[in-house]
Amino acid sequence: GKKLVFIKHEMVGVDIGQGYIKVVQIDIKASPPVVRGLYVEEIPIDKRERGDLTELYIIKRLKSIIKKAKLKSSLAVSFVSGSSVHVHSTTLPEMPENQIIDALKADVAKDLPFSVDESLIGFNIVGRTTGRRGQEMEIAAVFAHKEVVSRKIWLLEQSGLQSAGMTVLPFAYENILSTRLEEAPEHAVIITVGEETTGIDFFRNGTFMFTREVSASGKDINKALSGSVSLPDKNVDISLEEAEVIKREYGVVLDQTAHKDNPVLNQLV
Repeated sequence: GKKLVFIKHEMVGVDIGQGYIKVVQIDIKASPPVVRGLYVEEIPIDKRERGDLTELYIIKRLKSIIKKAKLKSSLAVSFVSGSSVHVHSTTLPEMPENQIIDALKADVAKDLPFSVDESLIGFNIVGRTTGRRGQEMEIAAVFAHKEVVSRKIWLLEQSGLQSAGMTVLPFAYENILSTRLEEAPEHAVIITVGEETTGIDFFRNGTFMFTREVSASGKDINKALSGSVSLPDKNVDISLEEAEVIKREYGVVLDQTAHKDNPVLNQLV
């Protein structure tokens, strides 16, 4: 059976990405909730390039962060993402909530990159409209492969944490827009540039509507910045590690004078 999890004061958020492992400690009883600590550990670029992120390595690094952070709680919420997670937006006829899961399974079956029977499913009713079928529900749903969720829970438990929940980034952003702002914008787009992919999430009045994922990512930016750069008097070789530093320190240079004293950046721009 399911274990009941009682949250008293502190909760931990864990994001195990391809480029970074991040842990945040939050006092959820404060109004509004307060971040008590943020701990970030970068995964070395050579490990990323080799795809050498073993479970043992992740557990070791996560344990190290937890030790440094001196967490007051072991209850953790984490994210699932990647090709084994599918966020689906659709419109269904009005129906009892206990029938929605079966309707979603039928609606998404042809688009899902894995078997619907191997999925864990969550959904939000984001709006109601009147359409050709009468009253209709606008629904945002997430389908996650059971193995991906089980693996993430196992990683947390092996690191000394207890899984209190699992979510996807669009739903986390929705929570911020709808509950943490005095007034949610009528329309909002949040772009998350990750190590492997970039997510583009669309919101209306603080409610998540749909998402798109593109293959261009932080890794592609690093590759574009690295290599040999020809200067008037010499060639400069930029490693992937140096490209990462350039990307984070300078990003997109909007002020054309901001890099005037850096000949390498001048040439790149």
